Amino acid sequence: MKKRGDFTATDRSGSNIHFGIREHAMAAIANGMQLHGGLRAYCATFFIFSDYMKHAMRLSSLMHL
Repeated sequence: MKKRGDFTATDRSGSNIHFGIREHAMAAIANGMQLHGGLRAYCATFFIFSDYMKHAMRLSSLMHL
C-alpha cells in the first residue's frame, strides 16, 4: 500500500495508519475496525514483536476474524 498515502489528523485521504511501537493497540484497533464493517483491516509487525499482540490476536481468533 505504498501509493495509498498515510491517514493523519491533517490529511485523511490516506489508507495507512502508523501506530509506532504499540502492537497491542494496533491489533485491537484492527479488530474493532473489522468488527464494525465496511473496511478490510489488517495489521503487520515484525515477528519478534508479535508477543506484544498475543491477547488481541487470541481475541481475533475467538471472534473468527
